[in-house]
Amino acid sequence: MEFKRYWQIILKRRGTLLKIIGVILITVILGSFIISPVYKFNSNVLVKTADPKAGMLGMPTDLASLGTVSSDLVMYGQLAMIRNLNMIQDVITKMRLEKKKGTLYGAKEFLDPGSLDLLINKTGVKVSLVAASQIIQVSGFSGSPKEAAEIANQIADSFVTLYNQNSRTTADQALRFIQESIPKVAAQLQQAETTLAEYKVANHISNVTYLREKLLTNLASLQETKDTNETELAGGEKRIAQVQAKLKKIPEFQKNTTEYRANATLEYIRQKLMDAEATMVSGGVKVTPEYFTQKQSLAAIEKLKDEYRKQAGKIFYNESTIRSAIHTSLVQTLVENEINQVVRTGRRQLLDQLTLQKQKELDDLTLKELGLGPMSREVTALSTAMSSLLTQEQVAKLAGSLALSNAVIIERATVPDEASQTKRFRWFPRRKLLAMMSLIIGLLVGLTTIFSQEYLDDTLSDPGETEEYLKFPVLANLPELPPREIFDLPGIMSHVPWSQAIWAVPDMAKPAGEASLAGVWAVTSASPGEGKSLVAASLGWALALRDLRVLVVDLNFFHPRLASLWNLPPSEGVSELLQGTASLTDCVRHVGPGELYVLPNGKADEVLWPQLDPKVLAPWLNNVKTGFDVLLLDLPAVGSGEGAPLAALAEHILMVVAANHSSKTQIARAQEQIQRCHGRIVGLVLNRYNKLALWPLLSPTISAMAAWPPVQRLFAFVEKHSKFRLTKKQ
Repeated sequence: MEFKRYWQIILKRRGTLLKIIGVILITVILGSFIISPVYKFNSNVLVKTADPKAGMLGMPTDLASLGTVSSDLVMYGQLAMIRNLNMIQDVITKMRLEKKKGTLYGAKEFLDPGSLDLLINKTGVKVSLVAASQIIQVSGFSGSPKEAAEIANQIADSFVTLYNQNSRTTADQALRFIQESIPKVAAQLQQAETTLAEYKVANHISNVTYLREKLLTNLASLQETKDTNETELAGGEKRIAQVQAKLKKIPEFQKNTTEYRANATLEYIRQKLMDAEATMVSGGVKVTPEYFTQKQSLAAIEKLKDEYRKQAGKIFYNESTIRSAIHTSLVQTLVENEINQVVRTGRRQLLDQLTLQKQKELDDLTLKELGLGPMSREVTALSTAMSSLLTQEQVAKLAGSLALSNAVIIERATVPDEASQTKRFRWFPRRKLLAMMSLIIGLLVGLTTIFSQEYLDDTLSDPGETEEYLKFPVLANLPELPPREIFDLPGIMSHVPWSQAIWAVPDMAKPAGEASLAGVWAVTSASPGEGKSLVAASLGWALALRDLRVLVVDLNFFHPRLASLWNLPPSEGVSELLQGTASLTDCVRHVGPGELYVLPNGKADEVLWPQLDPKVLAPWLNNVKTGFDVLLLDLPAVGSGEGAPLAALAEHILMVVAANHSSKTQIARAQEQIQRCHGRIVGLVLNRYNKLALWPLLSPTISAMAAWPPVQRLFAFVEKHSKFRLTKKQ
């Protein structure tokens, strides 16, 4: 359902909504003046959540500071302490708070009562935490301001006394605990220091940092030497390959070069030279070059190099080889590079071994350090604990001689001296709050009621809904008329919205293809009271203004209404014409405008049933209509019983449906009865249709603002581009 429809329902039933809101609001306000008030006074207590024993031991004094427990949870423990039932009962007994005469309150019913209990008993106490703080608020309630303040103060005083007493007891216990702990911690510290010293001596790690730095320096130096040696090895291999390539190009040295690479003696000398270099380098790490062993190693290496050169010379230079300076230089270059390459290879093996050795020493040092860490931390922790215990022992002795105060009343409940200020402490009733709540409740109840009424309402009130349900077009929406002292047709037709709506009915009801509106027209409804007589008279007025000779005939024998619309006195009419006691000329009344005439029902008190027979009325109407262009019949309601048969007398039938009057079932049944009697319904007229204009609900000030031209242009724009339009009531 669209929002517009909800708004229409609210405006349509606004009277019911306003009545419900008014009744609830007035009832609540009157009740707030009748009921005796309940006063509330607060006393605030600051609670230090520190544990004296924990503080003296050097531990966190507030559990919330550990980060694992929120401060609110810590305060809940203090809140549970103030809710001590024995303490509450002592206060009740001390103040002689009686529920009934001679009967004291129980602690359970006095502490944290519900709102209903407070309204009934008017006495109680509530304790709560002030958000994000260490403050407990004690609220005392009573019909007497003085008693309410005293209740809050007494509970707060009792709690402070109990809490501080517990704190002093805890401080004494902490001192005894510290004095018992000092000898134990001292013995543990001595044992831990001894164990740490023995471990350092056994593992030769008196200074772990120095040893680690030394090993890391050696590893870095070895790695640098290895990188240099690898670079030289790569360069030597390249140079050897170049020399060998040149020698292979010389025919005399091709065979010698092959023998050189496969010579067993040279291979033996290479291995010996490699071992000698490794031995010399290994000693060089430990001793200086001036050391005697180093000198011997250098001499042995030089001797092996000379032997290698001599043996290589025998291979390359025999009797058949032609010698030249270039050839000799190539051979010497090859031999020297080979010797240097052997030396570097020996160094590589030794450097790899030394690197692995130093890495192992570093890993062993890390393992020893891991074993050293727990013992060092234990010694540090015990030293810190011992120092803290000695310090806190002095603090505990000092605290024992002072009065500990971990709970303090920072604000006491106080009754103002001036009576006018006491109302600020009134807990109930709060008239402004009650008025707002009653408005909200009234609005909710009212909306629920009117929407329930709308849901249960089986009547028709909207043109679209009427057309959809009855399957006939709504020719006009006649507005609800304002109240009048004299209900006459000229005054009604001066109402512009009514006259505008009724003026279009003849054109819309005229059958397609017919140029004239002449003929017999009938107006009926499903049930009495839907305004069909008024519609018939207004329609006759509109037709007469079109230069037609119109006769409005009142055929409602049981409830005639037409004559009263023109304030005509009782006179002869249809009944007398049918009985033959009067003539048409005597009965017809000219009521204007133009040639508008009315034929009243008559002044006969008794209705003759044969007069209602359509077979009797049909020929009579044929005679009557000869002198008029249009006969407009005001028929009885179909629900009365005689309306449906009489409807067949007309060529065109207009059915009047009053908004929110007859049920859908009644209207549908009446429509079916007319069709069964061969009546032809040309359309519907929705009477008393309320467009639900917003303008009348606005205040005079807003209405004056709405008359401002810029605002008028704004509303015109909104109405042009929106389905939901504000309609000004004429």
